[in-house]
Amino acid sequence: HDFGSERRVIFKTKKGGEYRDSYIRSHLHYEDIDMENIAGTRRAYDELKKKREQNRENVKWMVQNNRKKILNLISRRNYMEYIS
Repeated sequence: HDFGSERRVIFKTKKGGEYRDSYIRSHLHYEDIDMENIAGTRRAYDELKKKREQNRENVKWMVQNNRKKILNLISRRNYMEYIS
């Protein structure tokens, strides 16, 4: 799926921060997140990359607590394939 850059999605993080994302394509399992897809800006990309290196559980939390938003973007079947 290609949702285009006009679609803005905000992901809440464990510490109350936000990451903006234009689209999500694949690899939503927290070990395999494509950082450039989930972070809409370079600054968010760098911060999320740093958080991921420091604490993978934070990224896992972010994915788990934004499942409804993710499900709105991609089909349930594809989502379950990547999450399970």
